[in-house]
Amino acid sequence: MINQTWPKYADTDGNVVYAVAATKITQAIDGSGKADFGSGYQAETLSAQFMAVFQPVAGGYIFKSQYGETLYMSKTAFEAKYSIVGQAVTWSSVTGKPASFAPTIGTTATTAMAGNKVPTASERGGVLLQTAIVALTDSSGGTSGGNTVAAVPAATAATTDATAASLTSTNAAITAIKNDFATLSAKYNALLAAVKAAGITA
Repeated sequence: MINQTWPKYADTDGNVVYAVAATKITQAIDGSGKADFGSGYQAETLSAQFMAVFQPVAGGYIFKSQYGETLYMSKTAFEAKYSIVGQAVTWSSVTGKPASFAPTIGTTATTAMAGNKVPTASERGGVLLQTAIVALTDSSGGTSGGNTVAAVPAATAATTDATAASLTSTNAAITAIKNDFATLSAKYNALLAAVKAAGITA
């Protein structure tokens, strides 16, 4: 396997190695072995001498020294000694970046908006540009029933005074209807307030 395809590591003294953690170690009858590294890496054949000296186990690191030697360290020992070497990213290699850094703070199409600025409707767009929904004004004269819309009783006549009884039952029905309107108005306004608070509408 080509050394350069393995991740590059270095210790605090600047010594560089190329290493991969083994996912599986198998040993043949003749004492030789094979290290598998999972997807993307070719398996590494290990000599009988290597297997006898290092006694590698899955999870440990098989690595190539700067002199080309194939060596082994346990996961704990290797990660305590070596750190992976990343590729430095230069400013010139970054694409899609602003022409200057940090970006210029402003309110034009080519400047950035400050994080603590409260945007106006025209700057924010979308929700804040919608026509505001006006809350209902409850003039029903009823009393909200909270979570219950009361039943409207049927108008009935009494046996002795049909006129007075009919008036009483009709008034009861009207009161129930008024209360139902008050309940619906209260629920609608509560829902509207929640939707506005969530920024869904203005």
